Amino acid sequence: MATYDDATFSAAKNGDAEAWRVIAEEYSPIVWSVLRSLGVREPDRSDIYQAVFLKLVQHLGTLREPRALPGWLVTVTRRECIDLFRRQERQPTPSEVVEDAVAEQPEPSDIVVGGDARRAVLDGFRKLTEQCQRLLSLLMGPDEISYADASALLGIPVGSIGPQRQRCLERLAATREVAALGPDWGSS
Repeated sequence: MATYDDATFSAAKNGDAEAWRVIAEEYSPIVWSVLRSLGVREPDRSDIYQAVFLKLVQHLGTLREPRALPGWLVTVTRRECIDLFRRQERQPTPSEVVEDAVAEQPEPSDIVVGGDARRAVLDGFRKLTEQCQRLLSLLMGPDEISYADASALLGIPVGSIGPQRQRCLERLAATREVAALGPDWGSS
């Protein structure tokens, strides 16, 4: 995880260009990751990225702790995406979200799971309903979002998110592809 010291944080608050360069360089991947996980495409991706960092310039003085910056960036990026989707009356398609997630560098858990199992889960995922694909993409993607944000994006009550998530996971586990992985696959 990116880190920087209090001196860099203070220097950026005072307008130091080098401090801003360090912050942008170290924290840009967080913003790009959220944009990818929510399926935002170009040119919207670049526009939101710029809007997020403009808001950071405007609000850095309100952040008391450097540790709060990653969470702040994730929250602001998600809100900008929600605003974009509302303006466009569009949500990312589940296949866009899955394709972006699969295209990213492998996580350690991906290496353990292996390519065949990942492929099986992805194939099973593609057989789910569009609603299940969207819900699971939002809640279980690289940058999981809150039930409240998922509710806003999907237009379903917050109280329905958990039960729907569980049903979707059960449907995924029941697909031929995932079932073939065996009963112990994915258990901790």
